[in-house]
Amino acid sequence: MDGRSETARVKELVQKQGLTESELLFQGYLTEHGYTDFWRIPEGTERQPDYGVRHQDAEAVFEVKEFDGDPPTMGAGTFDAYGPIRRKLTKAAAKFRRYRDRPCVAVLSSFSAQMVMLDWKSIAGAMFGDFGFTIPLGGQPSAITPFFGRDGKMNRNVNTTVSATIVVRKGAFAGRKMMVEAKRTELALGRRLLAEETGDLLQRFRSEERPSVMIVENEHARIPLPRHWFCGPYDERFGLDDRGFGSIFVGSELEALEQQEKE
Repeated sequence: MDGRSETARVKELVQKQGLTESELLFQGYLTEHGYTDFWRIPEGTERQPDYGVRHQDAEAVFEVKEFDGDPPTMGAGTFDAYGPIRRKLTKAAAKFRRYRDRPCVAVLSSFSAQMVMLDWKSIAGAMFGDFGFTIPLGGQPSAITPFFGRDGKMNRNVNTTVSATIVVRKGAFAGRKMMVEAKRTELALGRRLLAEETGDLLQRFRSEERPSVMIVENEHARIPLPRHWFCGPYDERFGLDDRGFGSIFVGSELEALEQQEKE
C-alpha cells in the first residue's frame, strides 16, 4: 500500500467512525498490542475522558488530544516549545475529576503541520517546568544534571490525578531505520543509493511500522500507571528512579535499532 492510499484509508475511517486521527491511532495501538478490553466513555452532563481500558489487574482512563494548529509563518519570531503541550495537558486534566480512583492518562499526537516538539524532554518540561541543566563551574561533564524550572503543570500539589502523559506515534522510526538499511545496502553494492531508492526504503519502513508509545510518568501522581503496561518493542518510558528522572524502559526492537546505529 502506497503512502497516498494509506492516508486516504485513514481519512475514510476517521469520517466513518467519527474519530480523530489520534483517537484512531490510539485504538490501533491498543488492538495491535493486546489491550482489547477498551471502550469509548459516553459523553454525559459532565466532561468525560475518551477511553477506559482494563488490562490484567488494573483499569485506567485516557483522554486523547490532537495537535491541529497551523504551520509556522515565515519571518522572525519566537518558538514556545511548552505552551501548546501545556494547554493540551490542562484540557485533559479537566476530564479526570470523577476518576481519582484509577490511573488517568493524557494521550498526545500530531497529524498537522503545527510545529510541536513531542520528544520526552519537551513533554517532561511541559509537565514539571522548563527543562534545563545545572553545570557546575570547573566540574566534570558527569556533574551536569538536569532540572525542571518554572511554569510546570504538575507538582506534588497540582494535577496529581494525572498519572502520565503518552505520545502515540506511527512511523516515528522510519527515517532512522532507512539510514541504517541504506548504509548496509551501500556497503553491499559499493555505491551510493539514489534519492528514489532511499525514498522507497523510507516509504516501506513507514508502512510497516506498528504504532508505538512514549510514556512520561508524573512523578507526583496519586495513582501511577502500572509499569507493566505498554511495553511494546518500540515503546519507551521515562520516569524517576535512583538515577534521577530519565529513561526507565526501552522496547527490544528500539534498543536493537539504537545498537545498529552505533555500528
